Amino acid sequence: MPKKYMYDFSLKYYKKLCYFLFEQGYEFTTCKEFYEEIAYKKNKKIVVMRHDVDRLPYNALKMAELERDMHINSTYYFRHIRSVFKKDIIKSIFNLDHEIGYHYETLSKASGDKKRAISLFESELNDFRSIVPVTTICMHGSPLSPYDNRDMWTDYDFKDYGILAEIYLSLDYSKIAYFTDTLRTWGDSSLNFRDRISTSSVNLPNLTNTQSLISYIEKNKPKRLIIQTHPERWAYSVKSYATSVLLDTAAKSIKSLIKLTRV
Repeated sequence: MPKKYMYDFSLKYYKKLCYFLFEQGYEFTTCKEFYEEIAYKKNKKIVVMRHDVDRLPYNALKMAELERDMHINSTYYFRHIRSVFKKDIIKSIFNLDHEIGYHYETLSKASGDKKRAISLFESELNDFRSIVPVTTICMHGSPLSPYDNRDMWTDYDFKDYGILAEIYLSLDYSKIAYFTDTLRTWGDSSLNFRDRISTSSVNLPNLTNTQSLISYIEKNKPKRLIIQTHPERWAYSVKSYATSVLLDTAAKSIKSLIKLTRV
């Protein structure tokens, strides 16, 4: 395998990114603290490392352990599906002083039926809360589904369920530089259907790798950052690297087909 790709999107490169952010004077915080503006009061450069655990939860645990060793607190949003909702891993990551959130997709699961979706949302949220506290949520993009899970909140209010914030809906992204690693790139992608923020303070350039993200931040010095990752993409071994490449290649092919059918 090409050495440069083994190096990027690995935990080794993630560690390099985090060290760079420390050197640039950023303070790490969680989504909950960011929403509550606890971090703002310190008048410092702030970064949130937001991790969407879509699959391979063990990768998330490896990333969380690395962050713990670096004294970084971050947020992990877990899906409620059999392959991801692993109670022992969720509890372990929480015990490493990270925030756990709910990566909901119940409108997609309910095929657009909002009444059934909100009932399922409450049930799944209770499952999470039987393990750890949960006060923030964010939707899962569900690229295979025609439904946007955020649309549930046109009829319901997540605060009625003890939720402080829906991270896509509750933050003013005009004041935040938002970057996501969707499909192994940090720039805008036509195949990124829902993990995008049109009001971000950054009009994303073509950031094709993590080094280009580092260079962009070093040059432009945004005050507030949200960096969204998918831990299954960040390899901790040769085998996990191969798995992540295969998953991303398959996802890109599927999304290309979906895009053609939606034109």
